[in-house]
Amino acid sequence: MEFREVLVWKFFSHFDRWSSCNQQDIRELETFKHNCLYVCTTRAINRLYFYEEKVSEFWITSEIQPFIIKSEAAQLESFFSLNQSPEDWRSSGEEFENQGAFEQARENYQRGGWAADANRVEALFQEQQGKWEKAGDIWNSLAVWDRAVQCLQELKPGLWLQKWQGLSERAWEERAKCLENSQEWELTGDAYTRANNSIKAKECYDLAELHYRDINQLAAAATLGRRLQNWTKAANIWEELQKWQEAATDWKQAEEFERAAELYEKAKCWAEAESCWRHLIDTLPVSNWEILGSTSPLRLSSLRYLTQRWFSPQALTSLNKSEARLPPFILVA
Repeated sequence: MEFREVLVWKFFSHFDRWSSCNQQDIRELETFKHNCLYVCTTRAINRLYFYEEKVSEFWITSEIQPFIIKSEAAQLESFFSLNQSPEDWRSSGEEFENQGAFEQARENYQRGGWAADANRVEALFQEQQGKWEKAGDIWNSLAVWDRAVQCLQELKPGLWLQKWQGLSERAWEERAKCLENSQEWELTGDAYTRANNSIKAKECYDLAELHYRDINQLAAAATLGRRLQNWTKAANIWEELQKWQEAATDWKQAEEFERAAELYEKAKCWAEAESCWRHLIDTLPVSNWEILGSTSPLRLSSLRYLTQRWFSPQALTSLNKSEARLPPFILVA
């Protein structure tokens, strides 16, 4: 961290108080003093002031003489003077801000009357301290809604929706437009949903899926589809990931019981697979129980697979002992 001007107050006088120490301690103290002196001299950009009540031997050495200017204490009046223009205060505030010294930046902005800038760096300071809710509330008050959402998401996903739940549709629309600029597509879609703008919401959710694919986060895309109850899309993505049980669960939600059963089998979830197959038989219309020559909601190949899988001695012997149980016989005639 650097400053345009630095004042070092009674530096040598402070260390002179330790002159009564033993030789070992004095050597360590001298090393420490020189390290501190180095830090002091490398912090100033324009001027470095040392204030001492008496002149130390350090100042009369020949090596240091070319670099110092002796002056009276009155010279420090300009250092302590607060008679700066608002533009000066803002300039110094920007310098502190660029260095990450947000507290000092806030103080300078406040002295110059730059309230919005002072609040902005206060939000940055709260982020720096990990106080996400406070930072988010400040960004929200400044109408920097995308930054507010990011902070609140850090604290608790969905917290921003809770904080804004009483907003009007128009207010949600304004926030959604702001979120669009940050390309947080899923969050933007949520905001447009609250604004009752289904067309824009769908556009953003589609962009979110493309983004997740671009960064190879297919699980996030599948989770999004599941959250939107787009079961078919979610199931297909789970299949891409070879997450058979997750895919089967979503196919079941989509009432695609045959596909769900096949994938439950693939995931070795026998009970869930049996439940899906049985559902298919239970929902078979009575008029179509005589399958041959009729129009059945089940493909014939599926029915053959079902009878082979669950109602044959080979199927029973292929199960683990803990899974082996003889299901009720069903006559299809």
